[in-house]
Amino acid sequence: MASPSLAPLIIQTATKQGQRHTATVFFLHGLGDSARGWAPFAAIAPALPHVRFVLPTAPAIPVGINEGAVMPAWFDIHAFGKYDEQGVLDSMAACSGERLRDVRHRRLGREGLL
Repeated sequence: MASPSLAPLIIQTATKQGQRHTATVFFLHGLGDSARGWAPFAAIAPALPHVRFVLPTAPAIPVGINEGAVMPAWFDIHAFGKYDEQGVLDSMAACSGERLRDVRHRRLGREGLL
């Protein structure tokens, strides 16, 4: 599976100028959605100024359960309970490898929807 094609939406506030975040949360959207669909999520950022939120957008791929319709998806879903296991691993690698280069702390969270 290709890595996410759109730049991730990054939500971060700073408590003081020049201060770095001390935690990072990766949030993966659900089937057919995008990072922009979760932009209102930014409303919580001021309450968590030490957290950097990274919301990548999945590439558009044919999804079997939706009769092959092309839509943003992290992996192909063939039928309920049957999905592309390698696609899951590839998406995790794509979201982890490149995006984790900036994580210099051990406070890391991953969230997502299917």
